[in-house]
Amino acid sequence: MGLGEIEALLHEDIRDRIQEIARAEITRQRRRLSAFSPEQISAVEALLISTANEISSQVSEGIQKYSKVEQARYISVWSVQAA
Repeated sequence: MGLGEIEALLHEDIRDRIQEIARAEITRQRRRLSAFSPEQISAVEALLISTANEISSQVSEGIQKYSKVEQARYISVWSVQAA
């Protein structure tokens, strides 16, 4: 597996984990959203997922600035946290 493939997988892992956190928060806050219509709830969910995707992109871009050793260290830490 090449470095580009590893970076793509890391980006996917980061994106998936942040989306998971956003979805869990939506579920946790469902009672607070009870006054919203289904369309409004869908809009909130879409906004949170879009925000999660933007955050994961920013994190992934930031990682690219690190040395390969630091990137490998970050990948190993992220993999442990995501598991």
